[in-house]
Amino acid sequence: MGSPVRMAALPCLSLILLFWSQGPGVRGQEFQFGPCQVEGVVLQELWEAFQAMKDIVQAQDNITSVQLLRKEVLQNVSEAESCYLIHALLEFYLNTVFKNYRDKAVEFGILKSFSTLANNFIVIVSKLQPSQEKEMFSISESAYRRFLLFQRAFKQLDREAAVTKAFGEVDILLTWMENFYQAPDAQAQRPWLTGPAAPRHVGSSRTGARTSVPCIGRRTPNHCATREAQDFIL
Repeated sequence: MGSPVRMAALPCLSLILLFWSQGPGVRGQEFQFGPCQVEGVVLQELWEAFQAMKDIVQAQDNITSVQLLRKEVLQNVSEAESCYLIHALLEFYLNTVFKNYRDKAVEFGILKSFSTLANNFIVIVSKLQPSQEKEMFSISESAYRRFLLFQRAFKQLDREAAVTKAFGEVDILLTWMENFYQAPDAQAQRPWLTGPAAPRHVGSSRTGARTSVPCIGRRTPNHCATREAQDFIL
C-alpha cells in the first residue's frame, strides 16, 4: 500500500505550509480506522475548508457521467480494511491531486482553504500505520483492489480533468471518513448538517446506525438526489 507520506516526497506542497495552523488535538475527537487511530484532526475543519472551495472546484468539473469514488470503492469497507484504504487514497490525493491542483488553487483564490485541507490530510497519513504482518495480507490486498478501481478510473480521464474531478469529490471522501470519526458531541461537531438543505442518510458498517450526511449536490437540485454517491451503503 506504500510507505507513509513524508514531506520530502511532496516538494510542491511545501509552500502551502504558510497557512498551516494545526493546533493540538481536542480531547475525545479522533479518527479510528480499524486499528489505526488518528488524533489531532477535527473533522469540522476539513468540512469547512472544502465547503469554502466546493462551488468553485465542482463548477470546473464538466464530466458529470463519471464518478471516481464510486460505491465499488467505498461500499461495505470493513474496519480492518479501512486503515489500508484511507492510507492509499490520501497518499494518492496528496501526491497526485493536491500536487497538481495547487496552481489552480492560487488562480481561484482558494489557497488558504486548499492548504488547510492538504495539511490535515498530511497529518492523517503521517499517523496511519497499516500493519504489514503476513496475517493481514488478504485484508490489505482487498483494500488495495478497491483503491485500484479508483486509480484506474482516474487514469482513464484526461489528466487535468481527472485531477479536477478527484478534488471535487473530496466531499464524498469526507462523508465516508465521517463513519470512522469519534467526538464527544457528534452533532456539535457537524454544523454542516444544519441549514435549509435536508441531509441524506448513509448507513455505517461500524455501528449499523444511519448517519446524517450533507447532500452532495453539484449543479441542479435533482442532480443531488440522483447522484450515485448518496445511494451506497457503507
